[in-house]
Amino acid sequence: MDVLGLVGPECPADVVDRLLWRNAQHILRRHVVRLDGTCQWCGRRSPCSPRRLAERADAVARLPGHEVWASRNDITRLLPALASDLTGAGRPGRNQGNFD
Repeated sequence: MDVLGLVGPECPADVVDRLLWRNAQHILRRHVVRLDGTCQWCGRRSPCSPRRLAERADAVARLPGHEVWASRNDITRLLPALASDLTGAGRPGRNQGNFD
């Protein structure tokens, strides 16, 4: 039973670290390469650094258990954690608050 919704039915059987894999897939879906060679999400030349990191995370998530845990800390430190709202409603807005 997946109470938190962390593992979808699309998670491949060879994935060892499902949370890392899920975060990588979320980023890969956003940072798609356009026909002009730029990233759909950030506009940088593709593959952009978030996409390269997500591709690396996808590969690490499939490593054997002892290897995935050794590499996981380095990668998850760089990957943004998924918010509880996974609808992809848009990017977070700028902080418009007054700090006086």
